[in-house]
Amino acid sequence: MKLHDKLYSCTLKNELRLDIPYIPHIGIGGSINPLESKSIADELNKSNFSIEGVLDKLDIVSYNYPEVKTEKVINLL
Repeated sequence: MKLHDKLYSCTLKNELRLDIPYIPHIGIGGSINPLESKSIADELNKSNFSIEGVLDKLDIVSYNYPEVKTEKVINLL
């Protein structure tokens, strides 16, 4: 089962938003300059790479620059 489907079929079931499209993404960093962030994302999207591993937990965070606060931790295993 894909991670997105697994999360929204159990732990986050009540949070599923069907009114907006789901676009898979991974946060890899940030910049206060949106054009720099876009440039980095565009370069990565041009390459053919995969990320392999096991996710054992999910952190739900809020981001209010410069503070990142963990709101909830969900154990996946």
